[in-house]
Amino acid sequence: MNHIVWTIVGLFFGWRAYRLSLRDIAILRDRGATFGEAQFSQRRLVVMLSVGACGALWWAFSTRFDHDVTVLVYGMWSALLLRLFLVDVDTHVLARRTVVMGTFWGMVGLAFVSLWDNTGSVAQMLWGAAVMWLVLKILEIISRGDLGAGDVSLGPLLGLFTGWLALERVFIAVVAAFFVGGLFAIALVTLGRASRRTFIAFGPFLVLGAFVGVLR
Repeated sequence: MNHIVWTIVGLFFGWRAYRLSLRDIAILRDRGATFGEAQFSQRRLVVMLSVGACGALWWAFSTRFDHDVTVLVYGMWSALLLRLFLVDVDTHVLARRTVVMGTFWGMVGLAFVSLWDNTGSVAQMLWGAAVMWLVLKILEIISRGDLGAGDVSLGPLLGLFTGWLALERVFIAVVAAFFVGGLFAIALVTLGRASRRTFIAFGPFLVLGAFVGVLR
């Protein structure tokens, strides 16, 4: 399919992901299951940024992969991650059900893609999911809970799609996440917007790191 067509499809899925994130945030807050009270997703600029980012990602995938089915699966993955990104920023919660279902269907989708596209492999996909989970679990233990269980549960979903391409991309994703997250934290402290004890949701940085791992 034409790159422009994929971009338009991506814009639609970006809008859809944004709308679903608002619903998720409302449900979590009604249940009293949130740890953050930010209103990031309510800003008008965020709508445009979300839609634009998703469109850009679908375009990037269409230039990165030769098979349309691969572009579609990676595009759907990016829309799900955008949804999780927005929810985590506002609530500091990564809904386990959404993450688990995304991981399951991601596994199915990539296994299906592998029937036509030999860019990656199912074995690498499974290793990627396991390695990403293990790395984050070790970091959770070392950090004594500063890295949350939700972040660890997100690991397999990210590891599937980075690992399918190459196992080294899993490590690139983790390093990129901590690098960007570290710079963000330093900037907040320097500007007086946070202290060393301020809790910052790390899921969004894991998402950004995964995109770096796939598109580098």
